[in-house]
Parts: sequence; structure tokens; C-alpha cells
Amino acid sequence: MDLLTMKNELSVKSKNGTSFLLSGVIIWGIITILFLQSFEINTKNIFALYSTGLMFPLSVIISKIMKVDWKA
Repeated sequence: MDLLTMKNELSVKSKNGTSFLLSGVIIWGIITILFLQSFEINTKNIFALYSTGLMFPLSVIISKIMKVDWKA
């Protein structure tokens, strides 16, 4: 088995990282909604920092829903 075949096989198993892309879209949506609110800029920045911490757990949950092997 050569390297290209293994690379393509892993890409199919993980569905090209779709779960991480979807969680990124959700996080950026949350950040956009936060910055459209009328909070102080310091509060907005803290909430944006906290929302980026949701990236990995959210992508794992989306992976389970999509039945994707994210560890591949």
C-alpha cells in the first residue's frame, strides 16, 4: 500500500474534516452574533474567547452525529 492510497483512505474515513469545518462555521456564527450585540468591547472579546473553546467539543459531537472517524 503506497502513501497516496493511505492518504485517500483516511480522507474518506474522516470525510475531509467536515465536522471541524461545520463547527468552525457555528463558532464564527456565534462570534458574529456576539459582536452585533450592544455589550462593551471587553465583554465581547471575553465571550469570543470562551466561544472558541467550544470548537473541539462541538466538532467531536458533530462527528458522532455524522458517524465520522475524527481520529483517523
